[in-house]
Amino acid sequence: MQGIATKAANVVHGPRTGAITIEDTVHEATRLLQAGALADAEALCRDTLAARGDDPGLLHVLGLVFAHGGKGGAAADAIEKSLALDGANADAHYNLGVVLESLDRRDDAIAAWRRATAIRPGYRAASGNLGLALTKAGRFDDALSVYEGALRHHGEDADFLFWAGNALGTLRRGEKARTYYEKATRARPDFVEAWHFLGLAARDAGDAEDAVRCQERAIELRPDFADAHFERAQALLTVGDFGRGFAEYEWRWKRPQTPPRTFRQPPWDDGDPAGKNILLYTEQGAGDAIQFVRYAPLVAGQGATVTVACHENLLKVFSGCEGVSRVVPLYDEPSDFDCHAPLMSLPGRFGTTLETIPDRVPYIAVPPASGLPSLENRETTMNVGIVWSGNPRQPNNHNRACPVRLLARLTGIDGTAFFSLQVGEKAHDLAGVAAGAGIVDLSPHLADFADTAAVIGRLDLVITVDTAVAHLAGALARPVWLLLSYAADWRWLQDRDDSPWYPTMRLFRQPRPGDWEPVIAEVQAALEESSKPKRR
Repeated sequence: MQGIATKAANVVHGPRTGAITIEDTVHEATRLLQAGALADAEALCRDTLAARGDDPGLLHVLGLVFAHGGKGGAAADAIEKSLALDGANADAHYNLGVVLESLDRRDDAIAAWRRATAIRPGYRAASGNLGLALTKAGRFDDALSVYEGALRHHGEDADFLFWAGNALGTLRRGEKARTYYEKATRARPDFVEAWHFLGLAARDAGDAEDAVRCQERAIELRPDFADAHFERAQALLTVGDFGRGFAEYEWRWKRPQTPPRTFRQPPWDDGDPAGKNILLYTEQGAGDAIQFVRYAPLVAGQGATVTVACHENLLKVFSGCEGVSRVVPLYDEPSDFDCHAPLMSLPGRFGTTLETIPDRVPYIAVPPASGLPSLENRETTMNVGIVWSGNPRQPNNHNRACPVRLLARLTGIDGTAFFSLQVGEKAHDLAGVAAGAGIVDLSPHLADFADTAAVIGRLDLVITVDTAVAHLAGALARPVWLLLSYAADWRWLQDRDDSPWYPTMRLFRQPRPGDWEPVIAEVQAALEESSKPKRR
């Protein structure tokens, strides 16, 4: 967002007093402002206004002096007085918008910038600030309209193309966003952010190869661009290039949003781990932790004693993992360990490739069931668990979640009984379909992942979107059908209906972004076939 403009535009010529005009005073005050002599500029404006009365040009400059001095309220008052005298000054409306935005008066700032662009169509700074303010306010359609209007005035302007692409991406119009980012990179070939976002758009379109190319171009332009390295890692992993992908994945620690954890003990280096007590800790979601705790037996197999630090809801589950000697809460680590490593760095450390993924399952033991409701007779009924959403606060959850009403269509298949494993606020979605679908809500019985694992151990099948339950079922070696969005996470690779990470998993992929209907139809056909032996 662009800041205060210090020029004095549309100055109204006032009467002369001797040889000095109001215009001369405005220009001198502006010169002092630009030179940083704020006190002198303010004194000149005040003295002249006191002597000659209010003048729109001088009030405008006084407002700019206040703004540069950090006096936002006084600046807004002065510029509003200026506009009351001369409402046709586009620069004053623009500067008023900047001041109002700094005062967290965004709606008023938007109105000011709209007036500036109405007076001067194509006003570049005002259009840019207006679009960005509308974006921050969540008014993405309005922002897109502003950017497209600016492009009609400025042609293939790289900034407006980039901002329009951002608005389109948020509106889930990914293909058009990709087109705008491509135009932005052509208009400005060294536009690093545009290359990065073009890579993100390519990834969202399911084009991982082009995503790699775009992120590599961004890295050429800015070698220390951590986000580009991180996205390049995910694209490489998506195409199965684990060697380069896991190496690049270490760039996650250089991103401001994921700083590395600090411990008194050193990180695990390349030395022999035999005889050492190594702390392995989770760093991201529960699904990531479940997927990569499979490396604990490999660490223990090298002669180390393994302690795992994880979230509270995984403590019981991980206590039954092979190779794990001790499990502790994530932020209550013991002091008696020699070195540490994050779980998600272990694939790179062990040189994992598609062919060498440690895929022996189960690597988590099914906890004993207690206090759980009984299931249907397994000799005559296929008992199916379902999950339709991950954490609603996860940024990509809107893509990976499937409406429960679609999953409810599966309940009409003879010889099947359905049980909801959904927990959290999304469990309430079941209320709208449960009465007619006969889905048993188990959420009151699922306090942690140990309870969920105990239920999964008694089910014939789990059908779930991409969330932690999919990893849990796979780690338990239970049959699991995973419903994937069009541009799925890197760990599910591309164009496969199986997973090298989980031998008992089957993948069902969206054919188009956001389209769950064909996925549910495919699952329904597969379920009808699978349930036949249990029909009478």
